[in-house]
Amino acid sequence: AEKIILHAGQINITDKIKAINELNIIAEKEINLHDAALLSSNNLSMTAINHINALQSEVKGKDITLISRHGDIRFQSSDKPGYFNADNTRRISTLSANGSLTIQAGKNLLLQNTYLTPSTDISLTANHDIGIENTVRLSPRQTGPMPPDKWDPDLLNAILPEQEKGNLHFLLPMTGVLHASTSLMIHAGGDFVAQGAFISAGKDVYL
Repeated sequence: AEKIILHAGQINITDKIKAINELNIIAEKEINLHDAALLSSNNLSMTAINHINALQSEVKGKDITLISRHGDIRFQSSDKPGYFNADNTRRISTLSANGSLTIQAGKNLLLQNTYLTPSTDISLTANHDIGIENTVRLSPRQTGPMPPDKWDPDLLNAILPEQEKGNLHFLLPMTGVLHASTSLMIHAGGDFVAQGAFISAGKDVYL
């Protein structure tokens, strides 16, 4: 469809939803994504009074906005052996915004083993804690071949171990990497924890 709006009390999605121009999801309670794909060629937004939870799910649009008024926002990938694609590559949660990525959590924000494609601007805000985690259980070597999104070779060489440089075409998707070509802002009312994460911007970084 050209434009899709879903508005309900609690929204649980386990399938694929695609909009040509705009996809808006509004929940009076919670939004739960499990093995889901939300795709929009332009704007994509999710707004919930309480929590927004995404497990093993893909969210892709030009500009993405996620807002939880009074709850947590959690994007996570499972390390269970059942989550693989047909070509035996591991499936991971993905946030893909090639324009702006804006996330506002009323409580905590967690991006755990989540692949984020490079964006123009990134803004992460939480009234409590923010966690960006790339754990050993889902190291880059376990997560399958590189998606088609183009990474800056200079950025990749800054992240990779010395022995990996020059082999970018064999690279696996790196979870916990945030890169904005213009500006990146992270504001936490409580703690900000970056575990195995890499954060960079072409111009400004505000923490």
